[in-house]
Amino acid sequence: MVLKVRNSRLLIFATLLITIAFGIIYFQKYSIASQTHTNNFGESYEAIVRDSLMRLSYNIKDALGNVSTSQEVTVIGIDDETSEKYGKFGGPLWNLRIPYDSLFRNMQKHFLPSCLAIDIIFKRNAGKVQIENGIFNISEDTDVILKLSKVLKTYTETYEDMGQLNLLQLSTLVAEQGETLIGNSLANLQDPFDKKLKPLPVVLAYSLEESETMYGEKIDFNNPDYFKWTDKDVIGEDPDDPSEDLGDSIPYLKKMAIPEAQVSNLPEDLTYLPYGNLVSTNFIDYVRLGFINNLRDSDGIVRRSPLILATKYYNSHEKKLKTVFLPSMTLLSCLAHLGAKPSDISVVYGDRVDIKVGESIKSIPIDRYGRLLLNFNFKPKDMNYVPFGRINEFGAGLSNQGEEAFKGEFKESLETVRKSLTGNICMIGLTFTGNSDTGPTAIDTNLSLVYVHAAAVNGILKNEYLVPASDVNMSFIMLGIFIALGAGSVLMSINGFTFLFAIIEITIGVLSLVGIYYSLFYFPTLFLLIFAFAIYIFVVLYRYFSEEKEKFKIRNMFSTMVSSSVLDYMESNPGSFSLSGSKMSATIMFSDVAGFTTISEGLNPEQLVQLLNKYLTPMTDIIQDSGGYVDKYEGDAIMAEWGVPFPNDKHATLACYACLDQQKKLDEIREALYEEFGYRLQVRIGANSGDVSAGNMGSENRFSYTVMGDAVNLAARLEPTNKVYGTYLMIGENTYDLAKDDIEARLIDKVVVMGKKVAIRVYELLARKGELSEDKQKLVFHYEKGLQLHEERKWDEAIAEFNKALEVVPDDEASKVLIKRVEEYKENPPGEDWQGEYVRKSKD
Repeated sequence: MVLKVRNSRLLIFATLLITIAFGIIYFQKYSIASQTHTNNFGESYEAIVRDSLMRLSYNIKDALGNVSTSQEVTVIGIDDETSEKYGKFGGPLWNLRIPYDSLFRNMQKHFLPSCLAIDIIFKRNAGKVQIENGIFNISEDTDVILKLSKVLKTYTETYEDMGQLNLLQLSTLVAEQGETLIGNSLANLQDPFDKKLKPLPVVLAYSLEESETMYGEKIDFNNPDYFKWTDKDVIGEDPDDPSEDLGDSIPYLKKMAIPEAQVSNLPEDLTYLPYGNLVSTNFIDYVRLGFINNLRDSDGIVRRSPLILATKYYNSHEKKLKTVFLPSMTLLSCLAHLGAKPSDISVVYGDRVDIKVGESIKSIPIDRYGRLLLNFNFKPKDMNYVPFGRINEFGAGLSNQGEEAFKGEFKESLETVRKSLTGNICMIGLTFTGNSDTGPTAIDTNLSLVYVHAAAVNGILKNEYLVPASDVNMSFIMLGIFIALGAGSVLMSINGFTFLFAIIEITIGVLSLVGIYYSLFYFPTLFLLIFAFAIYIFVVLYRYFSEEKEKFKIRNMFSTMVSSSVLDYMESNPGSFSLSGSKMSATIMFSDVAGFTTISEGLNPEQLVQLLNKYLTPMTDIIQDSGGYVDKYEGDAIMAEWGVPFPNDKHATLACYACLDQQKKLDEIREALYEEFGYRLQVRIGANSGDVSAGNMGSENRFSYTVMGDAVNLAARLEPTNKVYGTYLMIGENTYDLAKDDIEARLIDKVVVMGKKVAIRVYELLARKGELSEDKQKLVFHYEKGLQLHEERKWDEAIAEFNKALEVVPDDEASKVLIKRVEEYKENPPGEDWQGEYVRKSKD
């Protein structure tokens, strides 16, 4: 319907004002120039949307088999397999650096990578107590070593002579041997004893200290007192030589630093970090140092990898504050792989990092703080991966027996390892179960952080980056949305305008997905969606109040007759609601409090109502939160459905989850209810899935939305069937078939319920998929095996299996019931037409 001219002008003018307002918001909050260290409200939600699109993009690629990662980067994981060989990470062998020494030698001799990047900070082994006691350099103190030998020799008679100081000395001596071992190993990697071997570049990790206020209140970075580098760090302890060559830390950082003259476009609010935690000085001369700081967004998620960070230090001799721009471990690894040096880097903050490689330039996009947006277009399973311990196993075999030690599939494994390591950037990190070096990322809620560095390297090597759309492009996009919706608001009916709005929203989402899928660009998707939505809402509200008054009257007429959810569905699908009903697929649940008659007789009416309300309220919340529809209450009983009135393909799974959550919630509140009312509630639940007739059932003047059909009747029968087996969660075989990929369940029996002639399989719902305890898994195995044997009339073998189930879970009533039944069958075998079914004679 075309509106009047005066209304058209008003709509166009208002739409233009909305566009201008959102344009101002964009250039103040979202444009490239207005980025800040801390995400504002909108940016946080934009990041969540981008994460979702990144995961969706990956899932599509994975389904199509299009996931690809750079074959020039490999993760070497200190995993569970490695822990079995060398012990728990941080244990004796690790402190002695023995595993690293073996790996370094094997890598250099048999699997020479282009670079070895170690995402582990090699801090000095000496602990706090040694430091407090000043116990160092035991290896150089002959008297102390002789004393330790003497004490150890007499240790067999008494341990009293072994004082704490001696133990600390011994501990320190062992630690120093480890430091010496790793120092020698790293030195050999750079200058091999065997001149046939090639040098192996190593990048060791360190971290820069992050101030609590670094992204909050304004800091005066010209104040030397803010920075924690000491004179020892900067110029060393030789009063006769105050040059920076003798410092404990700064000289090593400067060796890897990007020349200050090659850094430009520094933002005014750039943060300079106050201090760094460097590796042990015993081997710092033989490695390249790269920071591994992963600066998290305000919601704690790692989405960006800083390629450059800056610090300042005060030279007390020159009385001057100096700046150092430091490359990350990721960037240094790529330099080593490409054959470049830190001096080959130039940085333009807010634009790019350029690496000169021969006569060409490799450009990496960064934001205004030197961070690379991580492009998580893979998961750990998609990347080259070799367990740490396996390299040493293969290396030992090659050193001792040579290639002939590997045949068949072992040779294939060796070739796979060799291909994954040789000539690649190899990144060593912690991947064992329960390690602390993990964090949430866009692609995984708990990812080993070595994969964050691997993701950055992967993007750099493949030139696959997510670059924000330019401000000019964003301006054209917003202008296009304004023109489309402005024209639609005056030329289309409300339904047509809604369709146009939906197309625009979908287009925005699809374009965002395409940009991320092909690693082309990204733009503030949520911002554009809200922008289009704001125009849509204004137009709809205007049309609503000016043209939809009759619909408002109709809503008022029916709002008191049906629930709000049904009313919303009726408005969207008016043809779906009629007294005759419609056929839908759904899952129906019936629940009932065991022994409720006794409870109701023991409480006065007021107490009974209070008890019911405290029980029914959380149960109802769980049902509704899971997408279920509470059909009715009958005293303590609840009838609920999933899949109606809103169709949902996962109705069976959602229903099962809700049933499990109800029992879990009941466990949480049971004792509190007992203390207040004197009764411990136990609730039996039955659920079944199938086709139902759903709709407004009743008279012309009074009706309610409900479901009917055989699937409903069977669900009602399953709830009391729990009594037979001592269970509390029983589901029909249709529900099990639909949800089996998402749940853990036990086949209880083949039952013929009252009023039916055909047996159905019924299951006890136990847990979500993968959450079943080991004891319950054994119980299910023996019980279901016994059930099968009982159906095959192997009575004694069946009883034996049920007894095994009881050994695991002694109070399992279902096993006891089946044992009793089988014993009766031994005395009075069932007829020849019996196929294992149990005929239930009553409804309750």
